[in-house]
Amino acid sequence: MKIIGLIGLPGSGKGEASRIAMQQGLTVLVMG
Repeated sequence: MKIIGLIGLPGSGKGEASRIAMQQGLTVLVMG
């Protein structure tokens, strides 16, 4: 199992990265 964490300021692309991950069939957990 691999866990990838994304952090960054607003507008840095975290949402876009999570959308791409979901399209690839990965589980995405958003906290906050």
